[in-house]
Amino acid sequence: MTNSEITEASTSDRTRSSNDLTQPSSGSGQGGIERNLRLLAQTGLAMFLALGATLFFVQFMLGRQIRNMERDALQRERALDAVQGSVGSLFRRQAQILSTTAGEQLQPLADRHELEAELRKTSAQLAAGGSGSKEATALKGDVDRVLRADQDLFDSIQRRHQLQATFEKQLADVTTQLRSTIEQTNGILGYAHLDFIRELRRLDRSPGNSSLVRDVVLGDRRAQQELASDLVNTILTLGVLVGKIGLAPTTDAVNSIMANEIAQNITATRDKLEQLAALVAGAPEMSTRTEKLRKTYDATIENIATEAKDASMVSLRRAWFAQQKRAESLRHSSLEAAHDLTVNVTAIQKAVLAEGEGAMRRANGTIWLTRTLSVLLLVGGLGICLFAARRIRISSLLHCHRTTARRSPDGAVARTSGRPYMS
Repeated sequence: MTNSEITEASTSDRTRSSNDLTQPSSGSGQGGIERNLRLLAQTGLAMFLALGATLFFVQFMLGRQIRNMERDALQRERALDAVQGSVGSLFRRQAQILSTTAGEQLQPLADRHELEAELRKTSAQLAAGGSGSKEATALKGDVDRVLRADQDLFDSIQRRHQLQATFEKQLADVTTQLRSTIEQTNGILGYAHLDFIRELRRLDRSPGNSSLVRDVVLGDRRAQQELASDLVNTILTLGVLVGKIGLAPTTDAVNSIMANEIAQNITATRDKLEQLAALVAGAPEMSTRTEKLRKTYDATIENIATEAKDASMVSLRRAWFAQQKRAESLRHSSLEAAHDLTVNVTAIQKAVLAEGEGAMRRANGTIWLTRTLSVLLLVGGLGICLFAARRIRISSLLHCHRTTARRSPDGAVARTSGRPYMS
């Protein structure tokens, strides 16, 4: 073998060895494509699972937040509306109670069972939703105060109507007694006038009888008529004063009437009765009538002005004013309790609004987190897909290049700057 043949053989061997080092086999290129396809499939599956997990996470978080909002915010908001509506109904009932003028008008308002049950139920729901807070703890006490003040107000107005009815009945009885007293006084006046007419007739028959003249002018018959007439006037005045007791606007007015007018009237009437009894002491019929008149008058005064007697007119009127004052105080207490209840309800309402706003913020945060994760997963998946597609393209080109090189006559491999050709 000549030197030129040896050099050509070694050059051919080096070229073949270089081709073997720089170009993988066709089986290796086919395996790279398969691996890249598997990578692409795995990437798609991972993206699908990640997006599914993200959707499940979003559904779970949003569902829990919606349930919490419905349980905490919406239910408590409904309870707030129900409590405010119950309190409003309670105050409408109180306004109707205060506007009544007779006990019969209170009968339709006596039963508040449904209203009380609704208020206690809704307030308990509201307090349970905000357990642990100061306002929720005080809410039950405020409801109890409002209901207790409402019941006390109803009882006070009912008692006031009962006192008014008793006063009117007593007024009718006293009017009857005063009428009887006036009739008895007129009877005494009639007897005295009849005796006086007899004296005048005797004087007419005996004009010169000086004793008869003195009896007619200065005698007891004229004094009896004058006293009986004065008694009628004082008793009529007493009836007017009794009417003023019923029309008195305040307790002070009642006390003024009792001290300044009725007391003086009673004193004057009793003085006249004493004088009349002394004048008719010698006449049995007149004396009996006068004593009966005194008893009737004393019984009438007992029903009018005896402060120790609960059923007397002055005691009933003072008790009526006391109940009116108590009703005003109870109304004020009810307003204070309702104000405290409103303050606590307002505080709970603010807390409910804050919870609702917090739930909305958490929901928005979950939505934005989901969007961010979705974008990141999408970008990452697209990047991996692009990477896998690039590798598949490279592997495919290499495989095509090797196949073309094997089919060429001389087995040469195209090169560019000493590297395998890749486009």
